[in-house]
Amino acid sequence: MHGISKTLPMVGCACALAATLACNSGPDSPAAPSAAPPVVETGAAADGSTLKALPPTPMSPTGDARLTTRQPTMVAQNTSGKFANRPFNYEFQLMEDGGNVIASTTLSPGDSTTTWNYTTDLARDTPYRWRVRATIDGAVGPWSSTSRFLTVRENRTPNPTSGRLPRPDIVGVVNQVIAANPGILSLRRSCQDPSHGGDAVAGWEFMDKLIDTLRLGDTRWGYNGKRGNANDPSHDVIAYNWGSQPDEGTTDVYIFDVLLGHCGGSPSATQIDVTGIGGALGRWTSRGRFAGSQGLQ
Repeated sequence: MHGISKTLPMVGCACALAATLACNSGPDSPAAPSAAPPVVETGAAADGSTLKALPPTPMSPTGDARLTTRQPTMVAQNTSGKFANRPFNYEFQLMEDGGNVIASTTLSPGDSTTTWNYTTDLARDTPYRWRVRATIDGAVGPWSSTSRFLTVRENRTPNPTSGRLPRPDIVGVVNQVIAANPGILSLRRSCQDPSHGGDAVAGWEFMDKLIDTLRLGDTRWGYNGKRGNANDPSHDVIAYNWGSQPDEGTTDVYIFDVLLGHCGGSPSATQIDVTGIGGALGRWTSRGRFAGSQGLQ
């Protein structure tokens, strides 16, 4: 009896030890605490994303908003990681309405939103779509929902039934552009001649903004080719197609000087009809900035 009683504790200890080892080596044994999960996943999710982040939120333009321009400004609400708050970059895509990508860019984040200013003219009165996703270190998050907008519907005065359209009055628009853009009549922004303190590229800003503003009301407005040369656009005279023919290249135009004292010390708004003065020949040109209207709008 004594021998048996002495061996029982040993058997119990062995069983206890075996049970302990079995428990510790099982698949459900608790593991030691690990570091926070990484932001970047090791494999792609079903949507192709490899970044543990929520999709950004498109803010504007959305919901078929009608723009007042052909150059959209796309704004997205920044997002954050699911397990770590790291600053992401943001990849934008601009698409045709059917989904074909026409432009993309990756930008550093803003404070709470990130903005893509698209500086190329899109087609007039046309729907487009855009979306955005977070990205970092080669990993990409899920795409946001796709947002849709429409570009500006520029107006056009109907063709004349006979003869010419009347001469338009635009001096108020010239003053409007000047008032809305402080400093735009400085030499660098309104004079294209470096020999007079202007800039051959930046000096077109005033003329470009004026033409863009006028075309919102009537796409008959364009630049004027000096002495009928479309490759030599005037620096301060603009053209208006008064007839039924397509715009690009037509000489059936009124031409107006819109800036007194151009490239001088104190230029100012004006509207002087110089059509035919001294035998001057005007010619409508887009200066390569927009497609010349075919008179269909």
